[in-house]
Amino acid sequence: MEGLEAVKWTSVLARGLVAIAFGIVLLAWPGATVFAAIIVFGAFAIITGVFGAFSAIGGRRERAHWVWSLIGGLLSIVVGVVALAYPGETAVVLLYLIAAMAIVWGLSDLFLALGIRGQLSGWGVLFLVLAGIISVAFGIYAFVNPGKGAIAILWLIGVYEIAWGLLLTMVSFAVRSAQKHGGGGMTPA
Repeated sequence: MEGLEAVKWTSVLARGLVAIAFGIVLLAWPGATVFAAIIVFGAFAIITGVFGAFSAIGGRRERAHWVWSLIGGLLSIVVGVVALAYPGETAVVLLYLIAAMAIVWGLSDLFLALGIRGQLSGWGVLFLVLAGIISVAFGIYAFVNPGKGAIAILWLIGVYEIAWGLLLTMVSFAVRSAQKHGGGGMTPA
């Protein structure tokens, strides 16, 4: 079983806040060029990938499914580098890259929820499961329905990033609370 102590609540919080910021940027400036969105996404992917990879490596002894977090982090870094190296590619390619990354991150969140379910509050586990489900569902939806037009794709990505980021932010506080109180945390009413 994964130890809750191996989960870095600050890394989860950072991933959530960066995702929210990225989503807001995409929704606030939908008329921005696809090129600018790809640059912002590339930076976002690299930053969240670094947080995820370091968190996975730091908790590898305590977490049974740490490899999924490491794969998610490394894939995120690679996707970010590719996006920055080839910014002229279409928004659909960007959507496919984000979709692949979302599926891996979603699976990572679901496996983490399984590993810490007895150590985190019911709400914390629920938010983590929802974050995983939203990520996997978004990734599958994006692969099946890549959309028509760059603005529609950017809006879809923006809404997903904000929802995922909010859930991860809530999970980070649940993890912090559980670590502070020895795994008790809040329980759902």
